Amino acid sequence: MANFERYEEAVASFDKALKIKPEKHEALVNKGNVLVKLKRDKEATNFIIALLTI
Repeated sequence: MANFERYEEAVASFDKALKIKPEKHEALVNKGNVLVKLKRDKEATNFIIALLTI
């Protein structure tokens, strides 16, 4: 459970970072990875597809 909470915090942190610097590729990739770990598959898939179009 502790890891799950940290993943949610990570998503929030990546969102904040991406608002400041949307082209930050590391944050984009890491957010996609965290969404997969959270089993938010549809959101992760949509995010990764969007990432590939950049």
